[in-house]
Amino acid sequence: MATRASLVPQEAAANRAFHVVQVRPSGYPHSGCLTELAETVYFGLRRLGLAAFYGDPPERPAQQIVIGAHLLDERQLSRLPADAILYNSEQIYPGSSWLA
Repeated sequence: MATRASLVPQEAAANRAFHVVQVRPSGYPHSGCLTELAETVYFGLRRLGLAAFYGDPPERPAQQIVIGAHLLDERQLSRLPADAILYNSEQIYPGSSWLA
């Protein structure tokens, strides 16, 4: 039986790194609800044998996985790297207040 780490090609594991970023706006305590999701993503990546960082600045260049991007304003969103992965956990639909 294959191990989880063997499911990711070794070349990909050696060359890729991910930085799990949890958005925590000042004065918005509800963003703490995303901590468990961010930790799940982080530990899942590690379990697959991939380099992953969470909480501390990454030790090497890493692709960002942004948890809670719906809490960023337009200026903050525009500063994200073009290859950032936005992990959405909110129900967003046309006319949603998150899109206003």
